[in-house]
Amino acid sequence: MKIKQLVVGITATAILIPTLAACGNSSSASSDKSIELMTTWTGDRLTTLNKILKQYTKKSGVNVQVVSPGDQYETVMKTRMASRDMPDVFETHGWSLSRYKEYLTPLNDQSWAKNVDEAIKPVITDTNKKMYVEPVTMAINTIVYNKDAFAKAGVEVKDIRTWDDFSAACEQLKKTGITPIFIGNKDGETAQLAESIPPTQLTNDSVKDNQATALKNGTFNFEKYWTPISKMISTWNDKGYFNVDLLTSDNDAGVKQLAQGKSAMMFGGSNNITQALSYNPKANLGILSSPAAEKNGKNSLSMGEGVCFGVWKDSDVADKAENLLKYLSTKEVAGKIATASGDIPALTNVSNPDDYMSKALDETKATFADNLEYIPLFDREYLPNGMWDDLTNSFTDIFTTRGEQGIQQSVAAIKSAYTQKLAK
Repeated sequence: MKIKQLVVGITATAILIPTLAACGNSSSASSDKSIELMTTWTGDRLTTLNKILKQYTKKSGVNVQVVSPGDQYETVMKTRMASRDMPDVFETHGWSLSRYKEYLTPLNDQSWAKNVDEAIKPVITDTNKKMYVEPVTMAINTIVYNKDAFAKAGVEVKDIRTWDDFSAACEQLKKTGITPIFIGNKDGETAQLAESIPPTQLTNDSVKDNQATALKNGTFNFEKYWTPISKMISTWNDKGYFNVDLLTSDNDAGVKQLAQGKSAMMFGGSNNITQALSYNPKANLGILSSPAAEKNGKNSLSMGEGVCFGVWKDSDVADKAENLLKYLSTKEVAGKIATASGDIPALTNVSNPDDYMSKALDETKATFADNLEYIPLFDREYLPNGMWDDLTNSFTDIFTTRGEQGIQQSVAAIKSAYTQKLAK
């Protein structure tokens, strides 16, 4: 999702200059050097963050300069990385290990570290068990569903253990007159299929012929291993499991249908629940884990970094920066951040029992228990940077060209994009 650019109190040029960063707090709070914090947040969320940081300044006497480059965040960060002049604290927006690790301080010894939810740990911990960010929230990219639609069709979530089970559920839903899966591809949402389906076939720990290494080192055989993925989606399309206006509808139309129970499922972020509830506060919604490819496999949930803050390893105010993270991890503050972001708290001591999505996640955990695998977002972990649009294009080929030709075009498109971007 693109964030509209907002520069708070600074010009576009000043974004790149840390000393001119926008300040969210009173400069009279302390004569000591300020903490520079760079965030992806804009608009109302940025207002919330500034209020939180003003309270921190009042309590600690430490000023925090807030820089918000909006949709130029990655560009600004790349410039800062190249000059080896990073913000003291910054959001890693999904890339704490693969992009920012060499610039970050390990944080395992922090007091809040013991409270990090097990579900997010695999995403933010390297092979040496080092954790480089404080995860205030975590994002879930999976399948959301309407419980009432499932009940009407006689579908039991606990019985959906494999993709064959999933297909059988779609058939039951279709017979009831409910659209099984809604995709609004006007927004490029076919790419959302990639976060749920390929991992279960290729990279999850429970996959026998695991292709994680091959995807990362460039030896992956697309014809052999990606073809079954495209074929399964093509088969669902042939059977009428998707909305007929998939190519022209947007995601907003999907969440409305989901809220009304006219469509049963949507692939994508759990924020689809929040959006659906805005249209129908009484909607009965849940989180469905991705089924396994085979009977002995595990269901899975794709977890990503939500609001995660790291500390620059060369910061000359590192102690102050770490104290700021400690403040952001407190129950009250972390709860406010989770509410503002629409994500799920990533710290187990942050109780948010009234939050709809937290309840939905807890329910899914209870349903699948030890048969649930927590996995990183597929495109971030296993594909070269910048392939989201390529995933959209690849899967769209299946819907614009039916049958074997569409399957072959889909595989060829993703292979070509992968090869080109891997070589860069």
